[in-house]
Amino acid sequence: MYAWIAIYCSANSKSLLTRFLGSKFFIPLSRLSFSVYLTHILVVWYFVLETRELIRFTYRDFVYATGGVILYSMFLSLLLYLLFESVWSNVLSLMFKKHPKSTAEEVKVKMQRNIDENPSQIFIHTVNGKPIESDYNHKRHMETNNHKN
Repeated sequence: MYAWIAIYCSANSKSLLTRFLGSKFFIPLSRLSFSVYLTHILVVWYFVLETRELIRFTYRDFVYATGGVILYSMFLSLLLYLLFESVWSNVLSLMFKKHPKSTAEEVKVKMQRNIDENPSQIFIHTVNGKPIESDYNHKRHMETNNHKN
């Protein structure tokens, strides 16, 4: 059933179901879902091992036990998410942030702008570790050296 819903949503990106399941309301739940998956069995074991009497199988007790397990699992997973997952996700995103590389054309435009603003300085820029020098920059350098002699 869930596989059919996933296939339908991937095939029909503009459907009402796809927009509903992709809404911002589900973002916190999606971030907690893996933590709930990991902590759920620990909470169930805790409830089972703490029980010192026979378990009655009435509907009311089942609903209370299930609701308690769900609430404790959600609380524990929120706590673990805030303490570990969100912190490490921010650290890893800062460590592996990709910086856009500038192209040679962008560097030449920046050089030309710098030369126009302050013609007495000669700027040599690098792209991927290789120096780039424009013809204008070279001519300007030659003119300033000729005037000094």
